[in-house]
Amino acid sequence: MPDASRGAAFSAAGFYAFSPLVWQYSTTAEVFALNNALNALILSRAIAFARKRQIKDARLGALLCGLALCNQHTALLFEIPLVLWMISMLLKQNLIKTLPSLIGIGLFGLLPYLYLPLATPKQGSWGNVHSFNGFLHHFLRRDYGTLRLYSGAAKANDTTLQRVSAYFIDVAKRQSNPLYTLPVLAFVGFLGLLFDRMNFTVLTDVSTISKNSKQRRKSRLRAYNEEKKGHGGDTNESAPLSEVALPLAATLWFYLFLFHSLSNLPLDDPLLYGVHARFWMQPNLIIALFAGIGIEVLAKVIGSRLLNKPKHQPAARLAVLLIATQLQLGIRPGGAPGSIFLAGLRKTWNIQSSLAPPAWYFHNYARALLTPLPKNALLLVNYDQQWTSLRYQQVCEGYRTDVTVLQLSMMTYGWWETRRKLYPHINWPGTHYTKELTVDWAHHGGFTFKELLDANYATFSGNVFFGGKLSYADTGFHQVYDFIPYGLLKKIIHKQQSTQSLESIVKSTRKVWNITLSQLTHHSGIPIEPIHSEETWEWTINRELFDHIAERAAFILERAIAEADSSSSSSIDEKTLKRRIRHLFEAAIWLEYCIKYDNHLTTAAVKNSGLADVHIVKSPTLSQSPNVTDLFEYHKVLAGPDQKMKTFSDLFPQAFSSDYKTWASERFMYAWGDFLQREDARNDAQYDTIKDIYMTVTSKGRKSPSSS
Repeated sequence: MPDASRGAAFSAAGFYAFSPLVWQYSTTAEVFALNNALNALILSRAIAFARKRQIKDARLGALLCGLALCNQHTALLFEIPLVLWMISMLLKQNLIKTLPSLIGIGLFGLLPYLYLPLATPKQGSWGNVHSFNGFLHHFLRRDYGTLRLYSGAAKANDTTLQRVSAYFIDVAKRQSNPLYTLPVLAFVGFLGLLFDRMNFTVLTDVSTISKNSKQRRKSRLRAYNEEKKGHGGDTNESAPLSEVALPLAATLWFYLFLFHSLSNLPLDDPLLYGVHARFWMQPNLIIALFAGIGIEVLAKVIGSRLLNKPKHQPAARLAVLLIATQLQLGIRPGGAPGSIFLAGLRKTWNIQSSLAPPAWYFHNYARALLTPLPKNALLLVNYDQQWTSLRYQQVCEGYRTDVTVLQLSMMTYGWWETRRKLYPHINWPGTHYTKELTVDWAHHGGFTFKELLDANYATFSGNVFFGGKLSYADTGFHQVYDFIPYGLLKKIIHKQQSTQSLESIVKSTRKVWNITLSQLTHHSGIPIEPIHSEETWEWTINRELFDHIAERAAFILERAIAEADSSSSSSIDEKTLKRRIRHLFEAAIWLEYCIKYDNHLTTAAVKNSGLADVHIVKSPTLSQSPNVTDLFEYHKVLAGPDQKMKTFSDLFPQAFSSDYKTWASERFMYAWGDFLQREDARNDAQYDTIKDIYMTVTSKGRKSPSSS
């Protein structure tokens, strides 16, 4: 805010910088921090030109407009109304002849785009930018839809008004502490500017403030009109700051309505809602600016009218007080916004730095994916958080560059044909990845996931791994290949070539998990709710962790049951019997950790937990429960930073005694009782069987299914 009150500027900066949304995306590797900075500078130069009419501000603003467009296309939603405003000012000042040079400067700001076709193609680069059509396709973001955010199958049902309403609810309830602080102060600040109720050029004393406000406004307006008549170019005189009120408000509403009419992300998905909300940081710049001015307006009313004190005294105190609570909200984004004002202030002085989102989460996550992999492995991923974090580790940190990482979703585009040469050691069975039994597959050179594996499985000696979900259903793949849990990934194995026993898989995957958990906890724990909600990318790390814990347990459980069903317990030796029960126990332990610590426990995990308990009870009785290595005894990562994680032995000491079957019986009743109460459980093919077993046991007053 050129020449504006320092208090207003301090307040605006504090409100913006310490809001949870801005704090979150300024402490991670994201493009939004740069976008926020560039748009803040554009606003600054636009206001400066409106007040001073100095052509240097217009030139710098034009350059910033070009640079901002290189970073993010939503900058255009600020630039269109601000440029129109600037053109109107050029017309009033007889400076319209400078418009061509300003356009040229703006185009000069787009020069970073020239780097794309001139640079040597690199692995992981997006699109074919070395042809005119390919460059234009990339520039317009046609893969997602120009000025759109989403190309997925799920369709958004929200209207523009609903999206705008969601924005203001977020500003009022989630970005404000106390509730509604920002929108109320912003409205007060807008009115203060609109009616020019104060002098922002200097901080005045009480005697100056007590001057008749009407006379001051007339005096400033007279000086401004004289300056307009006497100057055709730059001037050192300042126009009233009230001139910027309506243009800034128009810019805000232009952004909100145009963005929300184009944005096509379905907001009922929490993660996609979070992706959508990131684009609210840009209009929040104007909200924060108005809110900072609102502090000055209130300070003048409180100070000069009520307390008969200079306005800067109450302004400073009020600003510090409100920003302190805003700081507490920003540091603890998972905390409940709108906590009682003084309670929030008291918490501010006891900020725990560990609650700030550490920059280690995705560093650790990427290393947890890469570190357990064998040398020269092939890793196929299909989650954004996997791809970007892995690329950073390999390209920027030079870590595990021996691993070839490919993203499946990038292979689905037609331009992938031009990217294949960047991976000469990959055997490409076609031009791009597509769905089986389609025209694209049959006639346009596409290949399936199975065909990609067929061409490369032997090349990588079977060391092929996968993360995420397949882009398309692939029956051919599942007929020939299988997945084995491998930490936060899956190892792809050829069914006919797989000779690994369950015991070998259990031991090898336990080693992988030991490495994985060690990497995940390097310098930090894992992201925990509510500090990291479903709307954040950090939350996906937590989700993946529990999904893969349950997946490994389900894999061991399924194989252990299959082994038990394939042979009679009377025909096997005691060593084999103990090993099988140990496998059941390990599966049960991992599923119990999910039940205890997973805030989004799946119905499948609950079902499998009861299934493991049932088979423990039905297995031959041992004199003592089996000895199972519990990795979470050593890696206590599943609880939040303020909690002491209870391990399995803490929770269920009875499970390690000779009476372990009583424990298993009780847990079976708990797990399947929960399962039967879940609505989605009715869609399970085994629902009726489980219900019959559960009802039979409970109706007879027995504690367990039949045991040997």
